[in-house]
Amino acid sequence: MYADDAIIFIRPVRRELDALAALLHRFGEATGLHTNINKSSIVPINCVGLNLDEVLAAFPASRTRFPIRYLGIPLTVTRLKKVDFQYLLDKASCKLSSWHGRNLSHASRLVLVKSVLSAQPVHTLMVANVLREVRVEFDRLKKLFLWAGQENLTGGKCKTVRPWGACILDLDWFARALRLRWLWQHWDALSAPWAGLEIPCNDTDRLLFAAATEIIIGDGARMSFWHCAWAKGQRPKDIAPDIFAASSKRKLSLWEVLAEQAWVRSVDIQQICTVEHLK
Repeated sequence: MYADDAIIFIRPVRRELDALAALLHRFGEATGLHTNINKSSIVPINCVGLNLDEVLAAFPASRTRFPIRYLGIPLTVTRLKKVDFQYLLDKASCKLSSWHGRNLSHASRLVLVKSVLSAQPVHTLMVANVLREVRVEFDRLKKLFLWAGQENLTGGKCKTVRPWGACILDLDWFARALRLRWLWQHWDALSAPWAGLEIPCNDTDRLLFAAATEIIIGDGARMSFWHCAWAKGQRPKDIAPDIFAASSKRKLSLWEVLAEQAWVRSVDIQQICTVEHLK
């Protein structure tokens, strides 16, 4: 089976690039599915000081740099910025311009907002922590179309008893709900390819998840000592924030702590030198 949009991580070594090019060539000869080099791109990661012209001699694909979009998701080696999510707003604006909202009834605009606009960012929201200003701007475009049909939105045109008025998704809360799924999967999908990697959840998401779930302690091997709410619904990092800040091992499991008391040895006593800290 040959899939489009495949991504390959490889060391920037001439011999390995030559081997990859040979493998793709033989695969094409055997199956008739040839790699289109013109549609392929190479994104160097931490390749400062290397002669990429020599390394990539056997694989003359175009070179680009981060941020890039892969399967519709922006990828970068640094923190994503607002401009990296601009495509979401552009996509929504393109839809709005083709609908001619002033010629549609309010009920018709409501259906389009709920069924189309609200669904557009879901794929990105599931895997990326979209900046709040982007979510607010996206919601503004939906309100503009729903209440004014792309005209200027004024207070007199926005009359509703409930927020949004018609069970339209609030993107801010909906994004948080989608991110909370990662915390649940973090417990449930231990064999997933992404298990052990960083997930797109902030501390507020983790606090909400801790407040909305109950943890039953088993052997403690899967449970984080500091970050899980196993202590009567509270996380030890919240109970003793100063001790947590002074700890050098913050990824210990509960099992490691109970078996070896490893967390005690990892605390820098010099940072906790007063009675108030110990309390």
